[in-house]
Amino acid sequence: MGLHEVAFFGVDLQGKILRQVTGRGPDSGEGGLRFTVHGTVAGLAFQRVDMVTEPDRTGRRNLRRWWVPITDGVERLGVLRADTAGRRRDGPPSAACPGVDGGAAAEQTLPQ
Repeated sequence: MGLHEVAFFGVDLQGKILRQVTGRGPDSGEGGLRFTVHGTVAGLAFQRVDMVTEPDRTGRRNLRRWWVPITDGVERLGVLRADTAGRRRDGPPSAACPGVDGGAAAEQTLPQ
Protein backbone atom coordinates (compact mmCIF):
# COMPACT_ATOMS: atom_id res chain seq x y z
CA MET A 1 0.00 0.00 0.00
CA GLY A 2 1.60 3.27 -1.08
CA LEU A 3 1.00 6.64 0.50
CA HIS A 4 0.35 9.72 -1.63
CA GLU A 5 0.07 13.43 -0.79
CA VAL A 6 1.33 13.01 2.78
CA ALA A 7 1.34 16.23 4.84
CA PHE A 8 1.37 17.34 8.48
CA PHE A 9 -1.00 20.03 9.73
CA GLY A 10 -0.10 21.58 13.09
CA VAL A 11 -2.71 23.29 15.24
CA ASP A 12 -2.32 26.94 16.27
CA LEU A 13 -1.98 27.91 19.94
CA GLN A 14 -5.68 28.76 20.18
CA GLY A 15 -6.65 25.32 18.86
CA LYS A 16 -8.76 26.78 16.04
CA ILE A 17 -6.72 26.42 12.83
CA LEU A 18 -4.78 23.48 11.37
CA ARG A 19 -1.89 24.77 9.21
CA GLN A 20 0.10 22.68 6.78
CA VAL A 21 3.79 22.51 7.65
CA THR A 22 5.69 23.01 4.38
CA GLY A 23 9.17 23.85 5.67
CA ARG A 24 9.14 27.09 3.66
CA GLY A 25 9.02 30.67 4.92
CA PRO A 26 9.73 32.13 8.35
CA ASP A 27 6.91 30.12 10.01
CA SER A 28 7.45 26.92 7.95
CA GLY A 29 3.91 27.16 6.54
CA GLU A 30 4.42 29.25 3.41
CA GLY A 31 2.24 28.03 0.54
CA GLY A 32 0.43 25.49 2.71
CA LEU A 33 -3.25 24.83 3.26
CA ARG A 34 -5.22 25.84 6.35
CA PHE A 35 -8.33 24.21 7.76
CA THR A 36 -10.57 25.22 10.61
CA VAL A 37 -10.81 22.73 13.47
CA HIS A 38 -14.60 23.08 13.57
CA GLY A 39 -16.58 21.93 10.55
CA THR A 40 -13.89 20.08 8.56
CA VAL A 41 -12.94 16.41 8.27
CA ALA A 42 -9.37 17.26 9.34
CA GLY A 43 -10.75 19.05 12.38
CA LEU A 44 -12.99 16.09 13.20
CA ALA A 45 -9.96 13.77 13.39
CA PHE A 46 -8.17 16.35 15.56
CA GLN A 47 -11.13 16.83 17.92
CA ARG A 48 -11.99 13.15 18.29
CA VAL A 49 -8.33 12.05 18.45
CA ASP A 50 -9.38 9.30 16.07
CA MET A 51 -8.51 8.34 12.51
CA VAL A 52 -11.06 9.53 9.94
CA THR A 53 -11.28 8.65 6.24
CA GLU A 54 -12.99 10.18 3.27
CA PRO A 55 -13.30 8.95 -0.33
CA ASP A 56 -11.68 10.69 -3.27
CA ARG A 57 -14.14 13.41 -4.24
CA THR A 58 -12.61 13.92 -7.69
CA GLY A 59 -13.24 10.34 -8.81
CA ARG A 60 -10.12 10.49 -10.95
CA ARG A 61 -7.56 8.68 -8.81
CA ASN A 62 -9.62 6.17 -6.77
CA LEU A 63 -7.80 7.18 -3.59
CA ARG A 64 -8.97 7.29 0.01
CA ARG A 65 -7.86 10.21 2.19
CA TRP A 66 -6.85 9.46 5.78
CA TRP A 67 -6.68 12.04 8.58
CA VAL A 68 -4.70 10.75 11.56
CA PRO A 69 -4.34 12.72 14.81
CA ILE A 70 -0.80 13.37 16.06
CA THR A 71 -0.36 13.57 19.83
CA ASP A 72 2.41 13.87 22.40
CA GLY A 73 0.93 12.05 25.37
CA VAL A 74 -2.40 13.78 25.96
CA GLU A 75 -1.48 16.94 24.03
CA ARG A 76 -2.96 17.18 20.53
CA LEU A 77 -0.39 18.56 18.07
CA GLY A 78 -2.22 18.28 14.75
CA VAL A 79 -3.13 15.76 12.06
CA LEU A 80 -1.35 13.79 9.37
CA ARG A 81 -3.03 13.59 5.94
CA ALA A 82 -2.25 10.72 3.58
CA ASP A 83 -3.97 9.26 0.53
CA THR A 84 -3.96 5.53 -0.23
CA ALA A 85 -5.34 3.44 -3.07
CA GLY A 86 -9.11 2.94 -2.78
CA ARG A 87 -10.42 0.07 -0.66
CA ARG A 88 -10.57 -3.34 -2.25
CA ARG A 89 -13.86 -5.22 -2.07
CA ASP A 90 -12.37 -7.72 0.40
CA GLY A 91 -10.61 -5.04 2.45
CA PRO A 92 -11.53 -3.72 5.86
CA PRO A 93 -14.43 -1.27 6.19
CA SER A 94 -13.55 2.39 6.20
CA ALA A 95 -13.63 4.56 9.29
CA ALA A 96 -15.79 7.13 7.54
CA CYS A 97 -17.07 9.82 9.83
CA PRO A 98 -20.79 9.61 10.50
CA GLY A 99 -22.65 12.85 10.71
CA VAL A 100 -20.24 14.69 8.41
CA ASP A 101 -21.86 14.18 5.02
CA GLY A 102 -20.99 10.48 4.88
CA GLY A 103 -17.29 11.25 5.29
CA ALA A 104 -17.10 13.44 2.20
CA ALA A 105 -17.67 16.87 3.73
CA ALA A 106 -16.03 19.71 1.85
CA GLU A 107 -12.92 21.07 3.51
CA GLN A 108 -12.89 24.76 4.32
CA THR A 109 -9.59 26.29 3.34
CA LEU A 110 -8.72 29.68 4.75
CA PRO A 111 -6.93 32.50 2.94
CA GLN A 112 -3.21 32.73 3.57
